Amino acid sequence: GVSSTIIDAATFDPVVVYGAVEFAYIGSCRVPLTELAPLWCLADFWGFEALAEAVERAWSSLPVHRSLQIMSGIDAEAPLPESFLRTVSGSVTSGFERAAVVLQGGGLEASVAWRFLRDTHDYLAEATAEAVARLRNWLLKEASL
Repeated sequence: GVSSTIIDAATFDPVVVYGAVEFAYIGSCRVPLTELAPLWCLADFWGFEALAEAVERAWSSLPVHRSLQIMSGIDAEAPLPESFLRTVSGSVTSGFERAAVVLQGGGLEASVAWRFLRDTHDYLAEATAEAVARLRNWLLKEASL
């Protein structure tokens, strides 16, 4: 029979592995925002549920335009966990839903909704066609789950 299993973390950036180890020892870590998706993948790969939940909370707190910006930079063939794709899609959808409710109600909060729409528009207007295509691919992939 098999006496041992080797899990190779070499496919993950050292910053991501260090962040996971730091989280395991002290319960928190700092990684660049662009490394949140790889950190989530590592947590899923290793079955590190507490880290996956922490990354999900961090991701859910990102402004939608920042989430879109990060997603559009992820390789279309990257093996992202379904939970990650659901969270990203849900975050984007709820951002637009909240903006719609606020705009319908008017009032002082409307400026926050307009800022959300402006930031999202500005990101999408400046994004390359390749980045938008990757983003579209990720969001469509989540819709098919």
